[in-house]
Amino acid sequence: MKRLAIPALAVILILSACTGSFTLTNKVNKFNKIFENPWVEEVVFLAMVIVPVYEISLIADMLIFNSIEFWTGENPVAEEQQITLTDDVLRRADTARSGRHGISVGTDRCGSRGSRR
Repeated sequence: MKRLAIPALAVILILSACTGSFTLTNKVNKFNKIFENPWVEEVVFLAMVIVPVYEISLIADMLIFNSIEFWTGENPVAEEQQITLTDDVLRRADTARSGRHGISVGTDRCGSRGSRR
């Protein structure tokens, strides 16, 4: 039975269409990128591989968090989602605020207005 479990799990993971966002693993990776010195970054990366931080976060993402995200549509590890307004909604809000019709609203190259980066 054990000989069949590992290949069956591999087939299920390979053939599944939804891989998920791997939010926890991405957060661990972002944490590792905060160091400005590449040598420190490498030492922290190796320490996180030896201690199995990356491995545990990857397994937790695969088995728990991505499954929750698939069934509920929300990842419990994900950061708060920012509300993105379309140009049309912003144009209507500015028109209502100014009391005029046909006012144009400026946006940046990406088409979003007031986004935080």
